[in-house]
Amino acid sequence: MSARKRFFSTTGLLALLALVGAVIVGDAAVRDYQELRVILERGVPAEATVIDVDRRRRSLDEPKVRFVTREGDSIEAWVGLHRWDGDVEMGTTRSVLYDPADPQGGVLDREEGSLYLTHQFSVLAVFVLTLFAVGLWWPEAFQTARAWIVARNEKVRGRRGEKAAR
Repeated sequence: MSARKRFFSTTGLLALLALVGAVIVGDAAVRDYQELRVILERGVPAEATVIDVDRRRRSLDEPKVRFVTREGDSIEAWVGLHRWDGDVEMGTTRSVLYDPADPQGGVLDREEGSLYLTHQFSVLAVFVLTLFAVGLWWPEAFQTARAWIVARNEKVRGRRGEKAAR
């Protein structure tokens, strides 16, 4: 099948969508990782109090906190769930880090232990989406790889059989 026909086929369009999805997920993960590194490197500690809980955004609760910057400004900011440790309860006080360049956008619970978990899932999603796209676009590659693996396994089994016979 020619590349043009493959591109406009259902599998070609699915492969393209999977590849676009991988790029979008990868881009979001890289941007979030960079923002997280900035907060960890130059973040300023502050005591924050949960003033609101958004239960509409996702199936889990997302906190809105209020804290005072070192300049004395009162800031209210939403904290993403991947940057908050444990349950969200109104009135809870936590130690947070905030980005002095963007105090409303860059807030992180200092107790959060699984900071990079979303990035790891994103890398896995990019890998799976890319593999899916390649498999749809070029199925012969997987058949060739499978044949190579089967041949290699047979060769290894043959060596084991020779050793056992000795």
